[in-house]
Amino acid sequence: MRAELQAALAEFALCISYGPGRGNCSRISGERQVGVVWIASMAPAQSYHEMVADALLAQPDLLAVARDNALRWLANGAQAADMLRLWDRLLAQAQAGPAGMAELQRILRSAEPECQRLREFAPLAGMIPREQRRQARDLCGYRH
Repeated sequence: MRAELQAALAEFALCISYGPGRGNCSRISGERQVGVVWIASMAPAQSYHEMVADALLAQPDLLAVARDNALRWLANGAQAADMLRLWDRLLAQAQAGPAGMAELQRILRSAEPECQRLREFAPLAGMIPREQRRQARDLCGYRH
């Protein structure tokens, strides 16, 4: 999977810059609500994708939401279709068992450039509540 990820990222060598703080953007701290499950932060601050990783561990059913997003975006002609297909495979593997979930967690939490690049195409809308997304955006160094 790692070689496939690197190949897909190389193929989409678009240079998208979100300004200062890219990769470690969207920092928040405290507790946040994910659906009906409360998750206490282990660290003083977490990135948006770390929050999503925690939500997916607490509620694995959210993987279906992310897969639905990827498939819907593909059906609507979204750009970067290869990246969305790669996300669909990653999410399907995470649904299939612990090894797939571990790989997804690694991608969502890693500071490796290829993981950061892949997260730019993540179909993770709807994973965390609006208020937590707003807090993450407000604490980000870039004005969205």
